Amino acid sequence: MAAAKAAKIQPVIRAIRLHHVAQFAVVMLALWAGIDADSKAKKIRLAQLDAAAAQAASQHSIPILDYYFLKLLPAASLLKNHDEYQEALDTMPTALQERNAWERVATPRLIQEHDAALEAFSGLQRIARSVLAESTMYGQRYPLKLVEWASRTLEIKAHDLPILLGTGEDGSAYAELTGLGIGSSITAARDAMTRLEK
Repeated sequence: MAAAKAAKIQPVIRAIRLHHVAQFAVVMLALWAGIDADSKAKKIRLAQLDAAAAQAASQHSIPILDYYFLKLLPAASLLKNHDEYQEALDTMPTALQERNAWERVATPRLIQEHDAALEAFSGLQRIARSVLAESTMYGQRYPLKLVEWASRTLEIKAHDLPILLGTGEDGSAYAELTGLGIGSSITAARDAMTRLEK
């Protein structure tokens, strides 16, 4: 009787074992799917971080172009003339310096254009400070060339502007760095959006 009972129980035991194997398979598949989903979620989070860094960087492109190309470059000769005038004025006796001070002899339009150029330069430096702050926040995700541009821009003093806006080697190097900085931020934004779309 015990053998008959064992024979009846054998299919039940096999079914239980098969059920346990099936449950184990389901658990393993769920675990694998969870790992795969976690990996995909991590990739998406990284792509979102890249996109946020690139978006933060690329938002500066238009203001940089505006300040540099539309406001500073057209004022390059005015800034150079102003600096040369100030240098010549410094060689004169004090009485002549006061009588021929820039603010007294320049037309209101020239003074306004000079002040606007200096304000544009201040605007570039504000952007450069923002870029460096953002690069600290985003780290390696932030476009390196834009960080280099920002560092170089903050090194510049107002009296350096005629040289950096000129056609000489320093002017060409700064113009190239400006273009590379803007280009790298736009490229990073485009690449980040492409990764998010995948």
